[in-house]
Amino acid sequence: MKRHPQAGLTLIELMVTLSIIAILATVAAPNVQSMIERNQLQTLTNNMVANLYYARSEAAKRGFNISLCASDDTQTVCDTNATSFANGWIIFTDYDKNARLTSNTTKFDANGDGVVNEVEEILLIGEAPNDRFAISSNGTPANSISYRPTGDTLPRAFSLTINKATDNTALSRIFFNTTGRVRSCIIKPGDTTC
Repeated sequence: MKRHPQAGLTLIELMVTLSIIAILATVAAPNVQSMIERNQLQTLTNNMVANLYYARSEAAKRGFNISLCASDDTQTVCDTNATSFANGWIIFTDYDKNARLTSNTTKFDANGDGVVNEVEEILLIGEAPNDRFAISSNGTPANSISYRPTGDTLPRAFSLTINKATDNTALSRIFFNTTGRVRSCIIKPGDTTC
């Protein structure tokens, strides 16, 4: 009688293979979660920096102050009581230089021609960070940043910190120097500074 080669797996081989896969998945899952969190942090930091560069370039281009303020939960007005950027931010033309989005019924003579016909315009709405992160400022006021046409900021020389929402651990920082230039860094686990 002719023997045919075996064409399948035994139950033991299958169980050993599944056990190895389960062990590898158990070891890899926390690392994948950590990698996802690091990528989200890097994305949030880069997005905030890009929005700040946008505000700075718009101020230079338009010749007016451009401000970024913490938005309320509707993302249509500045939240003057905000202590963080938990609801996102709004970038807008700030003709009256008060770092607050003035209602669209108040008009300004923006170009100096004597005609009062411009309203403060929303240029960009920044998304709120997800529930894992919080963004806070050590500047005064803590809920707004204004770029002047010269590129410098009000307040002067300050930083934004992206914290872990659960325990307020600093994860990344965005620094502003007196000329308005922005620098960001990711804080290594266990460190408190960049």
